[in-house]
Amino acid sequence: MGSVGLRAYIALCQGSSPDDVVFLQLKQARRSVIAPFVHGDSACHAHQGQRVVEYQQALQTVSDPLLGWTTVGDHQYYVRQFRDMKGAVTIDGIDACALADYAGICGLLLAKGHARTSGASMIAGYLGRSDKADRALCRFARDYADQVERDHQALLAAVAHGALPAEAVQ
Repeated sequence: MGSVGLRAYIALCQGSSPDDVVFLQLKQARRSVIAPFVHGDSACHAHQGQRVVEYQQALQTVSDPLLGWTTVGDHQYYVRQFRDMKGAVTIDGIDACALADYAGICGLLLAKGHARTSGASMIAGYLGRSDKADRALCRFARDYADQVERDHQALLAAVAHGALPAEAVQ
């Protein structure tokens, strides 16, 4: 099972020599949660793995050359090279200025990815010159952050009261 409870597999593919190997990851793809609200999405993407692949290729500057899709049984998957090269920035202990810089970089990269899609000009036209969307997104982000903090406090309380077993990791 993958991180959201969907099927995920790792496939070892070996060539003619023992050193000639590649690991592929197959991740189950389901219909997008926003599909019911987007006109024509289901008609354009009968295969959900294909949908994921096409949008990844649109958003990423350089895509995995082995990116593809397949069906196994009744389940649709997208396929990519398996390389866990994710990095992380430890935000514990960094000052407010560094955190603001980090958030700005994340926002810039997200905006760059979305600007590569064909929908960027349509979104800009829809939003217009008003700052209503900016204010709404900021309000949502603050409300979401508050909810995450409440959820975290509830988690800590559940652990403290023994309702949820936990083990300290060092």
